[in-house]
Amino acid sequence: GIISHAAYRISSGKIEGINNKIKTVRRQAFGYHDDGYFFLKIIDASYNTTVKNPKSHRIFQ
Repeated sequence: GIISHAAYRISSGKIEGINNKIKTVRRQAFGYHDDGYFFLKIIDASYNTTVKNPKSHRIFQ
């Protein structure tokens, strides 16, 4: 939490959001026969979690 934010400038909220996406993919992946496909789905879902330009989302300057 606090140490991660100080060291890497990432909040735990973003990490929890990524974990929730992985849980959602895992629920949808019930019955997949290939573990590789499951991991590809996780990677695909994780591409949508990155912010392209984080400086444009600042509230205070």
